[in-house]
Amino acid sequence: MIEGLASMAELICRHAILEDLYLGQTCEAAKELRRAFITLYAAVLIYLIKAKQYLEQSSASEYIGSTLGILTDMANK
Repeated sequence: MIEGLASMAELICRHAILEDLYLGQTCEAAKELRRAFITLYAAVLIYLIKAKQYLEQSSASEYIGSTLGILTDMANK
């Protein structure tokens, strides 16, 4: 999961350079590239949202599990 997040950050940085180089042009290829960037960035946002949900769920599960473990230990004493 963490590697995927790092890859997304690198991808965004790399494509920012490509945007600067090519999106200032008015040709049809630049318009297609702009559409491709929008599609790519939408996919990146979806990935980041799902990663955030996964990490929040995992953190909540770990918290509940550790809390239940502590309560069980206290009850057994």
